[in-house]
Amino acid sequence: MSSFNAFMLICATWYITYCLVNLPGPRGIFTIMRKRLTVMTCAYCLSLWIGLIAYAFVYVGQTDIVYVFGLVGAGHLLASWTGSNYAPLPPYQGE
Repeated sequence: MSSFNAFMLICATWYITYCLVNLPGPRGIFTIMRKRLTVMTCAYCLSLWIGLIAYAFVYVGQTDIVYVFGLVGAGHLLASWTGSNYAPLPPYQGE
């Protein structure tokens, strides 16, 4: 595995784990999943499973999806390292 693929795996794993653990998701789906699946409340536990899934995508040659999430994750990491402020998301009210 190249160092670029490894970096993309790290960033994709971080971003997907961050979204699942901290954000409400579209129409609150991540919040609903967190209430039902306790593994989704622990970023350390969830990142193991997300990392394995992302590696499986790279292993079978489907690197495009990993690169997309990896680039988004790298952008978020760079923004947090440089002190960039994102506008906070409004809390999900449900239906």
